[in-house]
Amino acid sequence: MSSAADALSLQLELLSITQNPPLPSEVSLARIIVSKAKEDLRNLKTKIAELKLQEQRLQDHLDHHERIIFSINRLPTELLSLIFLLAVPSLPLEHNPPPATVQSPWLVSQVCKLWREIALTSQLLWAFPIVFPTTQSPSQLKLHLERAGNTGLHPFLTGSSRGRYFPRLLGSVMEHSPQWVTLILSFDWTPLQDRLAALKGHVGRLKELQIDGIWGEESDAALGEGQRLTAFAVAPQLRTVKIRNVCEPAVSLYLPWHQLTEYRALGSAHEHLSVLKLCSNLVTLDLSFPTAVTIPQGSPVQAVLPHLVHLHIGDAEFLRVMCLPILEEIIIQRTDPDGDALLPLLDLIRLDRPLLRNISLVHSVLVTPTLVTILQESPTITALRIHVRRGDTAAVDELLRQLTLTPDVNHTSTAAARLAPNLTTLEFNGRGTFDQARFASMLESRWRGRGCAQIRRVVVRSTNKAALTSKTMQRLRALAREGLHVSVKAFSFFTDDVIEPT
Repeated sequence: MSSAADALSLQLELLSITQNPPLPSEVSLARIIVSKAKEDLRNLKTKIAELKLQEQRLQDHLDHHERIIFSINRLPTELLSLIFLLAVPSLPLEHNPPPATVQSPWLVSQVCKLWREIALTSQLLWAFPIVFPTTQSPSQLKLHLERAGNTGLHPFLTGSSRGRYFPRLLGSVMEHSPQWVTLILSFDWTPLQDRLAALKGHVGRLKELQIDGIWGEESDAALGEGQRLTAFAVAPQLRTVKIRNVCEPAVSLYLPWHQLTEYRALGSAHEHLSVLKLCSNLVTLDLSFPTAVTIPQGSPVQAVLPHLVHLHIGDAEFLRVMCLPILEEIIIQRTDPDGDALLPLLDLIRLDRPLLRNISLVHSVLVTPTLVTILQESPTITALRIHVRRGDTAAVDELLRQLTLTPDVNHTSTAAARLAPNLTTLEFNGRGTFDQARFASMLESRWRGRGCAQIRRVVVRSTNKAALTSKTMQRLRALAREGLHVSVKAFSFFTDDVIEPT
């Protein structure tokens, strides 16, 4: 552009600022400039489009070859199918499960061609159908069951039995009742009792039954004889029954109680006793109580369980009426906060002499003399798990002191070694505090000392990640470097009432 044109261009810029009327020559030049700018802009957009196309082609090329190096694409199909199985909601905790199309295996089968092929050929992936009328259609459930093939089924039936599709959904699942391995019922079955009764004798593979809901939900009165559930009176493989949130005593259910090896339920002491008198072959038992249990000391034994090995009990008082000669593991949870909850356990140990190995105490008042006596009376104990409450500091400190081994001049342990001589696992879980220096000294004595089993695993859970001081952590790290398994975890508020075996 000439110097004259530059001068005019400068005038145009001034015009855009001053807003003065342009001269004809200025208008002509402005038109030339605008036309040239538009042409340059079009060329630039064309180049940008070409660059974007090149970018997309390069990205596609990169994605295509990058998949080769992804670990998940190098996994064998058998392993992928097992990974997909971990995402199957076999027991949804929410009351309103999301639509089946956004759950595995439906979601997995929509990711890519390979995953769809794996999902469609993995019958076990389709073995956990959820029957929930508001999120599932009969045709979808039918297709789901067809894809499961002949594998064992684990259906979960929930929702309103008076829903529009529920009878049809139930009918589809009932057609496959010979394939049931586990079954979860969470609905009012009284309107469908006649249909459910047809299952009697057609659940030959059923091993586990869970009743997690209320039947007779429109009436507080007890159910009549014809309304009670009879579908599982004949179930030759049934071994596990779990019952909660029901309005009838569990003993009124028509079940093959004598076959059971595992029973979990919520109910009163009277209801539990009625059931346990029929279940002499139990190996695992989990009992919860809606209210505190009161049983006088010296009450006669009413439930003899000669095969019971694992017990999780919500109130230690109930131990007074039980005979457990081969008990190995006990979890006592939510016991009376005002009394010595360990006395019933001590009485049971002295009467039945079980070879206890694992003891877990949750929300129990720690009375040191009683706990020490339990450890003395049960030298076979290998794992001790304690929920430390805020008021248990002194009791825990005393327990740590008595667990600490003190060598004599001959470098052998003193009589303290006789307290839990086989202890290899110790867990503290809760909001309480304790003497950390004494805790570390006890671990060092049990790890490096002689005369008893070497402690192998220590777990500390607290509400504060920094609950242990740096000095304590330093001592624990030294033990960990020597081989002791040490785990320090943050305390979870939602699970603070349970100590899970590790």
